[in-house]
This record gives sequence, structure tokens and C-alpha cells, in this order.
Amino acid sequence: LRLVGSEMCIRDSHDDQHGTAIIVGAAVINSAKLIGKPLSELEIVINGAGAAGIAIAKFLMLLGVGNIIPVSYTHLT
Repeated sequence: LRLVGSEMCIRDSHDDQHGTAIIVGAAVINSAKLIGKPLSELEIVINGAGAAGIAIAKFLMLLGVGNIIPVSYTHLT
């Protein structure tokens, strides 16, 4: 949280984007354990490069995922 002026408090996080990224990250970590691969060897395609998709990609990069491909409908037309 940060204060703007002396009266307004604004959140700096977007719980829908970051919360989704954390859940996806947990699923990816568990999936990698199940298949016996390190995160650095995974290749992940993200269907939708909007705000949540980008937040997921950034978080997966922090986790050390090897190859992340975000795909958006606008890239297909």
C-alpha cells in the first residue's frame, strides 16, 4: 500500500493477476516434480497475453522456467 497525498491509500498489487500467477506457479512446480524435470527444462505456452498472462509469464521466469511462449489472438491474425 502507498499513500497518495494525506487522504488516499492505493494498493500497488493486483490480486487477480498476481494470485493467478501464484496458483499457476504452484501447479507448474508440482507438475515438474511429477514428471521428474527441473523447471529450467520446461517449455510452457500461455494462451492469452493479457495482464494475467503477462503476470504469469513474469512469475514463471522468476521461478526459473526455461522456455515461456505467450500467445495472443492478435498474433495469430
